[in-house]
Amino acid sequence: MKWVRLGAAGDLVAPGYAAYGEASLERVLDGAWGGWAPPPSVWLASVADRAVARTIAAWCRQAWGLVVRSVSAEATGFGVSNGYAEPAQLGVDRWLAILGARARCAGAFCVTDCGTAATVDAVAAGGRHLGGFIVPGIELSRRALLEFTRIPRIGASGSAEEFGTDTAAAVALGSRRALAGVVHFVLRRLAAAGEAPQLFLTGSEATAVRALVDGPVTEAPHLVLEGLARYAKRG
Repeated sequence: MKWVRLGAAGDLVAPGYAAYGEASLERVLDGAWGGWAPPPSVWLASVADRAVARTIAAWCRQAWGLVVRSVSAEATGFGVSNGYAEPAQLGVDRWLAILGARARCAGAFCVTDCGTAATVDAVAAGGRHLGGFIVPGIELSRRALLEFTRIPRIGASGSAEEFGTDTAAAVALGSRRALAGVVHFVLRRLAAAGEAPQLFLTGSEATAVRALVDGPVTEAPHLVLEGLARYAKRG
């Protein structure tokens, strides 16, 4: 769970995060938010189980007397048209990352969220979301490869960025290069259409991917929250 507060000037302040289990989410919220004065509003985007959203909503209602405003992907919004045939099927985290990037970039762009699952989305200069890809994240890819093959679990070694020269390096680098290859595919497709795309990276593995992609890159660790803030600012 990640959160951020919207400052008086519209900037994002005091970002935070916490891990939780279903039985302890209320205690996590007590510790994280219990000392705050009630905010004017609370906006939520969740891809977790619905029970998580219900728990957060109940906590905000009890502690602050506020009704949580939930956000989901839309057909159009903030200068972006959703490329999915069923707009609501696009994960809200992907939608918000796209909106966050759109606020930073008037031209074409690619958004890559490098988490447990990695998502790569392409947006044309006019704001049309072309669609994207969902692939295993770097660590998930590595672990799945080791679990479902007989490749030995050798400790990590070396720091090669071109070719792995031992098994551990080949597995680790291969997992990163696989994701970078998808990113390069999207960038090439946009460039072939004369779009001159900008690349945005977010998520826990963003730095690892940045080292393997060509051209200018913008790391934006709070890109999803930047997109959510656009809803809060609009009210």
